[in-house]
Amino acid sequence: MFVFIISCLTEEDLAAWPGSAGRLLEVSDSGPFKENKIEAGYFLQGCIRGDPDCEQDESPRHKVHLSYHIWVSQTEITQELWNNVMENPTSNEDNADSYLPLVNVTWFEMMELANSLSEQEGLEPCFDYIGQYLTPPEDCSGYRLPTEAEWEYLSRAGEYELYAGTSNSDDLWHISNSEGSIQNSCLHNKNNYQK
Repeated sequence: MFVFIISCLTEEDLAAWPGSAGRLLEVSDSGPFKENKIEAGYFLQGCIRGDPDCEQDESPRHKVHLSYHIWVSQTEITQELWNNVMENPTSNEDNADSYLPLVNVTWFEMMELANSLSEQEGLEPCFDYIGQYLTPPEDCSGYRLPTEAEWEYLSRAGEYELYAGTSNSDDLWHISNSEGSIQNSCLHNKNNYQK
């Protein structure tokens, strides 16, 4: 599972945030944490016709409205970011300078990372420490993990392909074409929200 972190901010929040132009954030000493603004909108959530991996709870497709803009990290969270932000870097310690996607962390560890990033930026943390939202996602100004609907909206990027921006699995990294290794981000085709 690769993880992206998002932040839901209003236009007023963005205008008041120092250095918000372009939203290139400096997080600790880890280098730039680039985000893209994704506009609010409608999309069809659920399996598309022909999806061989469709689960029963992903049908029928239905219209979903995201009523707020979101900012999403341009790439997966990196091992370098994790090691620079977290006090106990654990399993990714050997790759402290790596731009490889973060792997082998739990959902709860990612919530801790999101809260730490929020606190460093002077934003309200979105999670309590037992894994519950403190506020509804659209009301939280800090970093958090995407909801299922947001994740699908981001992945589809206005397109209706089987995968993120394509129906051809060879356009994406997976176990059959990556030689069993984690690959750097952005080496394959980008979807419309990453361009």
